[in-house]
Amino acid sequence: MRKMDLYIAFYDSTPCEWGIHEHGITWKEDEYSQKANKAYGFATFCLKNGLFNGAFCISFSKERLELVKNEAIFEEICEFECDIDNEKFTREMSFKDAFELIYKKFSKI
Repeated sequence: MRKMDLYIAFYDSTPCEWGIHEHGITWKEDEYSQKANKAYGFATFCLKNGLFNGAFCISFSKERLELVKNEAIFEEICEFECDIDNEKFTREMSFKDAFELIYKKFSKI
């Protein structure tokens, strides 16, 4: 099972940025098959060896959530180390579940 990091940063009690990336990995431009703003509207989106490897952005909408729910690439179950507003926990979940968690935090603003 792959280990992933998920963070949501807050500014003045408001979520301002989120990110998901493989634990302990830094993005190197030449290692990824794609690194771009994909149809999901993320600021950065990375695939490595055909697997979702990370993304980050400053918002998360209901429309984005619906787009990712329909993609098989986001069904993989991983162990996520989460850091959300300085609350840290570990949870096994799919990327779709992780995006749902991000959406819930961003939909409160």
